[in-house]
Amino acid sequence: MGGSIFEAGMLIFFGFSWPVSIIKSLRSRSAKGKSGIFTILVATGYIFGITHKILYSRDIVLALYLINITMISIDIALWFRNRKLDAEAEAKEGLAAGQRAADGVDEPEAARKINGQGLVDGVDESETGGKINGPGVAE
Repeated sequence: MGGSIFEAGMLIFFGFSWPVSIIKSLRSRSAKGKSGIFTILVATGYIFGITHKILYSRDIVLALYLINITMISIDIALWFRNRKLDAEAEAKEGLAAGQRAADGVDEPEAARKINGQGLVDGVDESETGGKINGPGVAE
């Protein structure tokens, strides 16, 4: 493993990050804030490293590459799943907003009635005589 000790170290430390990323992707169920392109580029780098190891330098470091490419593949699959979940949630929210509009519900009016408190962004209707000009701006 002589010359590969630094390569092995790099792969070990990269390898610590993938389980954290996988757990975050599972828990958040969202792809927001995550770059799928970046992750795919890193996976491509691993593929080149694996190819080099197979063709020119077969050693134990190849096992580290395989472990890392497995974990990053799981993370990429979760990114695609989470993008789909994000799109479904946005479509559902869009339908809900469209339904509110179809029902004739005025959004500022609906906001004033949240929890029956008559508050819009912390402004009490009683302080403004019930007139609200936009979110939290009294006339």
